[in-house]
Amino acid sequence: MTKEDMIKYLNKIIVQECKHFAHYLYSSLTIKGIERPVLGPIFEKEMASELNHIREFGDKIVSMGGIPEINMSSSVKDCGNNPQEMLNKAIMMEREILHIYHETYILAEKYAEISNDMSVVLLLEENIEHTTKDVEELEKLRI
Repeated sequence: MTKEDMIKYLNKIIVQECKHFAHYLYSSLTIKGIERPVLGPIFEKEMASELNHIREFGDKIVSMGGIPEINMSSSVKDCGNNPQEMLNKAIMMEREILHIYHETYILAEKYAEISNDMSVVLLLEENIEHTTKDVEELEKLRI
């Protein structure tokens, strides 16, 4: 596991986080009806969280000598202003990134052994914990 390999996997995370950011932005802008005052702020909070993840992983990539692959043009699936579809999509995306975090975690442990640098492992642990809590909270909102 080289530094370049680790950067590649961290960039995979950034690509997903950008997709999530776009979904939460779109959902916060388009949600209508009685759910808007409740779900709008939740989607905005999640959007801010995704932006923070993009920054954290981007900073890590730069500190490792790489260049973050920021793609804010990712397509957003129209959930048709259906709050349950928006929530389901959010939960699916968060579970997807958890899977990617766990896959990358295994590689980060190998990288840490080689490089004697645990920072990527610690970053992933923090994000796994945070994202797990997000999934649990979003699941409570589903009907």
